[in-house]
Amino acid sequence: MSGQEDEEFHWSYDGDTGPEHWPEHYPYCGGQSQSPIDLYDGTPETEWNPFLFMHYDVTPTTVKVTNNGHEAMVTMDMPKRPYVLGGNLDGEYVFDQLHFHWGSIDSVGSEHSIRHNSYPCEAHLLHYKKVYNDSGTATLYEDGLAVLGVLFTISEEDNPALAGLITGLASVTQPDQEVTIQPIPLSTFLPNNRNKFYRYEGSLTTPPCNEVVVWTIFNHKLSISAAQMAAFRNLEDDHGHTLVDHYRPLQPLGTRRVS
Repeated sequence: MSGQEDEEFHWSYDGDTGPEHWPEHYPYCGGQSQSPIDLYDGTPETEWNPFLFMHYDVTPTTVKVTNNGHEAMVTMDMPKRPYVLGGNLDGEYVFDQLHFHWGSIDSVGSEHSIRHNSYPCEAHLLHYKKVYNDSGTATLYEDGLAVLGVLFTISEEDNPALAGLITGLASVTQPDQEVTIQPIPLSTFLPNNRNKFYRYEGSLTTPPCNEVVVWTIFNHKLSISAAQMAAFRNLEDDHGHTLVDHYRPLQPLGTRRVS
């Protein structure tokens, strides 16, 4: 399949530039191993080799939150770059960035669903395989990226661990705005219990949709309050609309297996 991309096409999540039109401009988006999917036929596996999260608890030098017009993204400057191995991953994967997808209401927003249940928010911690040196190069290889997906559930109380992020969102309501927040370790964005997770092979969920991702979706969730979710919904996208419901529709599982 050709990977030729249409650089003039400004994709979005609705209308003539929405997901159903992505394959016309980004051929990989019409592939057979696309993401996200409904994790209906898998069970959280308990027999994986344990993950080893290296430097995830180290406090970064700098943490920045950016509204890139499609999502809220968090990047970190670290004295030692976090990386993950184990969990039946084939090699070491180095942390690159994390970003969030969310809905306009609390019953939708996550890209993945579990047995047709959606969640208000999903975080993606993007990693590239160490041997490929950077995320751009890694997208050229079928095992180039590993994404850890974390789902959120609504709680009555604020999640205090997210306080710095939520405060930062107020400063990036417009596209291309960026703010530096109080440094927090990367482990903040992972559930405490990381032993049970779903695993499958898929793609990036945004154009160009390269099918180069080993997906891990944790069974255990993080909490977030309705007030904290409201802070996400104050952002605007690069089309001048409220940045909500920016999740790709579920894709066919095809011949793939969810473990």
